[in-house]
Amino acid sequence: MVDLSTVEVTDLETGETLIVPISQLDSISTDEKPYHPIDPDSPDSKYLELARFRYEVIKPLLVPSRTKKQVEERAKEFNLNPATLYRWIKQFEESGGQLSALVPNYGRRGGKGKKRVNPEVEKLIKEVIETVYLNPYKRVSVKRAYQILLLKCRELGLTPPHINTFRNRIKELSPFMTTQKRKGKVVAQSLYGAASSSFEPERPLEVVQIDHTLLDVVVVDELTREPIGRPYLTIALDVYSRTVFGYYLSLDAPSYFSVAQTLFVGITPKDNLLEELGVEGKWEVWGIPEKIHVDNAKEFRSTYLEDFCKEYGITIDYRPSKTPHYGGHVERLFRTINEEIHNLPGTTFSNPVEKKGYDPERHACMTLLELEKWLVEFIVNYYHKRIHSETGTTPEEKYKEGILGNETSKGRGLFKLITGEEAKKLWFSLLPSARRTIQKDGVHLFGLRYYDNVLKPFIRLRKQGEKSETYTFKYDPRDMRYVYFQHPQTKEYYKIPCRETRLPKLSLWELKEYRKRLNLKRKAKEYELLEGLKKLITLEEEALEKTKRVKRKRNSKKLYDFKSYVEQKTSSDESKKEANEEKTRQLPPRTPQFDDLDDIEPFEVD
Repeated sequence: MVDLSTVEVTDLETGETLIVPISQLDSISTDEKPYHPIDPDSPDSKYLELARFRYEVIKPLLVPSRTKKQVEERAKEFNLNPATLYRWIKQFEESGGQLSALVPNYGRRGGKGKKRVNPEVEKLIKEVIETVYLNPYKRVSVKRAYQILLLKCRELGLTPPHINTFRNRIKELSPFMTTQKRKGKVVAQSLYGAASSSFEPERPLEVVQIDHTLLDVVVVDELTREPIGRPYLTIALDVYSRTVFGYYLSLDAPSYFSVAQTLFVGITPKDNLLEELGVEGKWEVWGIPEKIHVDNAKEFRSTYLEDFCKEYGITIDYRPSKTPHYGGHVERLFRTINEEIHNLPGTTFSNPVEKKGYDPERHACMTLLELEKWLVEFIVNYYHKRIHSETGTTPEEKYKEGILGNETSKGRGLFKLITGEEAKKLWFSLLPSARRTIQKDGVHLFGLRYYDNVLKPFIRLRKQGEKSETYTFKYDPRDMRYVYFQHPQTKEYYKIPCRETRLPKLSLWELKEYRKRLNLKRKAKEYELLEGLKKLITLEEEALEKTKRVKRKRNSKKLYDFKSYVEQKTSSDESKKEANEEKTRQLPPRTPQFDDLDDIEPFEVD
């Protein structure tokens, strides 16, 4: 490594050495099947608990500085073979840190690791574990829970499993989850969670705080330049270095999608983002964080977010109630950003005293895109380069120190670079999903139909009494013209267009708003929605054009008045001239005028 943006590489055949930008590197492709996120509703989801347990076991060992002694001690603690831990670590690291890599035979069907217990007995084991063993009011032993399982098997005429099988199913559970359900969250947190008093991280991206705020500035529409309100900003901050990990700026209220886009910006390299916005500088922060600190808002309690974090081995640490210091780092950054925003035209300031006599909407002139460019410029070329009072150095230097190390401590090294197909897969995994059946005319989602030939093999007639099979579909709430179908075997995603090609680019929020304005029922026909949309969009375009005309007239009113005045004055002057000419023609021969004075002899006056 030369620095955070370049590495030195050597061609092993020629011996030639080159300095290469990290952004140009790509992962080595292999012939092995790639790992893909597991949908929680899929048949493979039953193995997720086992994968989570394995991750908890190897989590302290996922550092470059691990030693053989540490692996052996960890294996002894959980009564496992060290070779097993090394195998799990290898699978996890080769997959790029995906939880599904720790699922037995996931992506590699058949063979060792597959449960051979009768499915009915397996279901009964799960039921006894959940209702008896994990019951906080009973706290029975494994032996007593097994005895209850034996009785239930006898009642149903099923062959009971061996007690070791029952013990193994309990061992597959997450220790934190087991302790939390049996003894409470406080005990589980004290045994397996981070201590709340020890909050300062020791390395980059060990803890990332995420929160939202409403910015103190009004933005304008790109077309009409009319004020359209204050935008929301979602920020992810690396607590170790105080660098900004990711962000999302939007006029929509905070939601899971805001958090997802913030994480996507944070995890992936930001070279293309800076280029698109036209910002010169470096933002060399990327990688999958170990833990995210969030509050208890509903967007952070989303099952989509929880599933994504489980898949990529990210721990979610919810802020305890009445502990505002947990979010203090990102809150301080919000104050810093808003203080700078108070210098922009259209600011609302932070209190009525400052705002007195100032009309934000009248002075607003920045569009959302222009504000985003200003924000990124502020982050990259000002905030990251300014000395932070708590760390004693700039966020940029602190982050670099944590990655490359210094004279006293070893750096953690570069995070895995996620680009190309991996970044695409990451983007898909962050999108919200829905389970739907596939009909003859495609898949129905939010009152619209989507179809492509790739869905044909999954269309089949359902027999009477048979439950229809459902499949995973992802969607981007910003553009509902397409959905993305996850193939159940290959786990790849396919773009499925809306059957109605006339559908304009609409966000999910706009689509729901249009349905509300059209007073359409939940199961309204698609053509009703589309016809209503067409009328509403036409009315909006006409209103926009009318608004433009009114504004042009209003802005040009003085000009028009001046033109009218000039025309009237000119007309009046011409009328007077004609009247004078007519009057002149009626007068007797004129007396000498001043033009004739040249013919008079000069004279002197005493």
